[in-house]
Amino acid sequence: MLNFDVSSFGDLGRGAIGVLQHQNGVILKKYCGLAGMETANEAEMKSLLQGIIVVEEFGARWITEGDLMNVIKWCKDM
Repeated sequence: MLNFDVSSFGDLGRGAIGVLQHQNGVILKKYCGLAGMETANEAEMKSLLQGIIVVEEFGARWITEGDLMNVIKWCKDM
């Protein structure tokens, strides 16, 4: 499972975080970074895209979990 999210640092921008974990709960990989000064939607999408890159490195099948409905809906519509 890929869990992703962002946090706001006010004028400093947004941070992107994520965790890739096995179905048994073991954490396989964590990532973090700055998402810039984008909107919440753009920052969440950047965090998701960073997570997809991590998942691709593992060559794994995955389920995604996030908390911003717009991003989840956009992904389902693709």
